[in-house]
Amino acid sequence: MASKTMRIAFLMADYGHDPTETAIPYAAFAMAGFAIDFVTEKGSSPICDRKMLEGWTQKLLGAEAATVTAYNAMIKSQSWQSASSWSDIAFDLKAYDLVFLPGGHDQGVRQILDSRRAQSLLTEYFPLTKKPSGMVCAAICHGVQALAHSKGADDVWCWF
Repeated sequence: MASKTMRIAFLMADYGHDPTETAIPYAAFAMAGFAIDFVTEKGSSPICDRKMLEGWTQKLLGAEAATVTAYNAMIKSQSWQSASSWSDIAFDLKAYDLVFLPGGHDQGVRQILDSRRAQSLLTEYFPLTKKPSGMVCAAICHGVQALAHSKGADDVWCWF
């Protein structure tokens, strides 16, 4: 019997995530054969923080050459080009085995941190990660703030 392909949702703001925290995990998940969907508020392809990809900021603080190469490969992928919208009322995270939250320092990332809809989706998903479900929620760096901000309708944090 063939094993099930694991599905991953990269839950992101439309702009501002760190390219290293997005492209390197994407490359690892893709190499492992996972099905990856990008999910943004507007359903448009997310754009990572340009300051980390070009110019003097990139040279001093930004993505290394290998990360820029990985980022350029990622943005050509079908999943990047056909992002879903987390603001769509029909969208649900429950079909995913893993919800991944990349971090970032740009102000644009506040879009996901401050969104009641994104918080609601995470509040519904996070309890499903209890063992033995096999479902996982993972975050890098500031990505964990999306969980930290998430309260349900009952005003209880999702991670309790």
